[in-house]
Amino acid sequence: MIFLFAIAFLAGFIDAVVGGGGLIQLPAMMIALPHLPLQLILGTNKVAAVCGTLCAVWRYQKSLQLDLRPYIPAIAAAFIGSFVGAVATSYISPQFMKPLVLWLLIAVWIFFLIKPNFGSAQARVVAPQRIIIFASLLGLLVGFYDGFFGPGTGTWFIVGGISLLGLNFLQASALAKILNVATNVAAIVSFARIGAIDWKIAILLGIANVAGSLLGARLAIRKGSKFVRVFFLIIVGCMIIKLAFGS
Repeated sequence: MIFLFAIAFLAGFIDAVVGGGGLIQLPAMMIALPHLPLQLILGTNKVAAVCGTLCAVWRYQKSLQLDLRPYIPAIAAAFIGSFVGAVATSYISPQFMKPLVLWLLIAVWIFFLIKPNFGSAQARVVAPQRIIIFASLLGLLVGFYDGFFGPGTGTWFIVGGISLLGLNFLQASALAKILNVATNVAAIVSFARIGAIDWKIAILLGIANVAGSLLGARLAIRKGSKFVRVFFLIIVGCMIIKLAFGS
């Protein structure tokens, strides 16, 4: 549990900056808790992760003060998409998506590497109607992906936030956390229905996740979009390696 507590702190830190904390938290839980069924580990991990994500949302919103009104439909769409995606895994194996996601992540990584100013500059103005429509589509599609497959959810939210909604890296990371809360809550509802959550472990890891998340969000806000961009490239690179060589 000491090992998992430390890992949950680190995962919360990474997740608050740019997403991808599940890259280390979930495998660590699978290694440290081999006696638990996979569904129980997945459900427990989601509860711990959402604790940190909620704190990151609070920290980002306190400093950036994003106008959340245009994103309310997107939050609802992300919840619905994630729940439907989770249900869909009962009928279709999500593993067929692995090669597609791998190549998409490689393309995204190369694009952001050769375009150093993309997402690092000041946010551009997008019409409110377009924000509502594009954000809702983003929430629905990425939400479904999160419920169905999962790896890189925060990445897709950030890419969509920058390219479709005109946000910079820091703002897109903040929005990704908000939408991620919706997708995680939908997954938690799904796991709770079948009793696949160990609440004792989830709360302990949630405390560590919150501590790491508060530190990560504070650092991201202080350092700005360029710092978040570097973190983004590192985490996406790790995702590519895990998808390419992981089991």
